[in-house]
Amino acid sequence: MPLGLQSKLLRVIEDKRVTSIGSDRAVEIDVRFIATTNKDLQAEVERGAFRRDLFYRLSVMPVRVPPLRERPGDIPLLAQHFLEQSARRSKRAVRAIAPAALQALCRYTWPGNVRELENVIERAVIVAKDDDTINDVERFLTGEGERPRVDLSLAFRDAKARVVDEFERAYFAGLLEAYAGKLASVARHAGMDGKNLWEKLTKYGLRRPSHAGEAAGEDDAG
Repeated sequence: MPLGLQSKLLRVIEDKRVTSIGSDRAVEIDVRFIATTNKDLQAEVERGAFRRDLFYRLSVMPVRVPPLRERPGDIPLLAQHFLEQSARRSKRAVRAIAPAALQALCRYTWPGNVRELENVIERAVIVAKDDDTINDVERFLTGEGERPRVDLSLAFRDAKARVVDEFERAYFAGLLEAYAGKLASVARHAGMDGKNLWEKLTKYGLRRPSHAGEAAGEDDAG
């Protein structure tokens, strides 16, 4: 939040009044502020990026939410919740996570926190086989807290392009597997039109001759 906006927020909290743009009449408010951050605000105060008076005004009842790696007991419940959400969105029959896969999730250190767990479960649901259990999650984890592998010998633009290409190829390959090669279904899931999808499949060598008439959405006809 820019310092100028911080100043305005502090005034609202202290005065409990706001004035709409274009109006000269203040309106009283009765609200409770709940502020969240993933930064060290005290450090931000020291370097002048966050107002000290606003920091102390907000820090009436601070609550620290530990990162996921510090509360592995939450992982099974969160994983099941994300599984049910993803299965519903993807219209998949996946309902459970195998014990070995769940153990792998609990061992992992989750550098990307809860959002990374959600993404891992969604990928696993998309590529799950016809049974109703996720048996493999290891291939979706970047390692025990390691950063994704990046070729540091390349210039930034080239290294970024390589990572994006690897992600896109894995993403579309997974969707093709999940939807048994039905391109209209893949396109709908990815939020793309048939032409753009076909270009991606061609780029990554994922197209087959039988796909030629399907890119425009003919695979679900009848």
